[in-house]
Amino acid sequence: MDHCSAPACEKPIHVKMRQLCNGHYQMFKKYGTTESQHPNRRRGTVERFWSKVDKRPDGCWVWLDYVKPNGYAEFFLKGTKVYAHRYSYELAHGAIPAGLTDIDHLCRNRACVNPSHLEAVTHRENMRRGAGWSGVNARKTECPKGHPYDEANTRYNVRGERLCRICGRASYAAWRQRRRQARAA
Repeated sequence: MDHCSAPACEKPIHVKMRQLCNGHYQMFKKYGTTESQHPNRRRGTVERFWSKVDKRPDGCWVWLDYVKPNGYAEFFLKGTKVYAHRYSYELAHGAIPAGLTDIDHLCRNRACVNPSHLEAVTHRENMRRGAGWSGVNARKTECPKGHPYDEANTRYNVRGERLCRICGRASYAAWRQRRRQARAA
């Protein structure tokens, strides 16, 4: 049985015309060579990372490769999936500081990898800044009826929700009034 003609490969040949195993034949078809470190296959290098970035005049550096359905850019770094914005932050600023788990996009563009648009923050701060319901509610400074959410007028229920004391007293008084009227009738 014949073996693959690629250096240090002992696999049986798949295509007799090239004298290559299936893996090396597929590599030859795609890249024109059987060398594992072909220039087009610079896996996990900084140059490869920046080759997938479009530096736009508006300031955002948009990721051109795979973007997940949730909008975050991902790529493979030495066989491991990595978020592109986290990798960009670490290239520019070093390791993410202890206690700061999230990288916030100040530009609100999840596919942006511009290090000046990224800031390391706690998960709580990232959620507070976000566009989700928790962030929107955290930024509210008054109740739906216009009373301020300040220390004197705010209480929290068992689920941690903010409640307006003025509205709560008014609601309780209205309930008591309805109850009195129901008893009198």
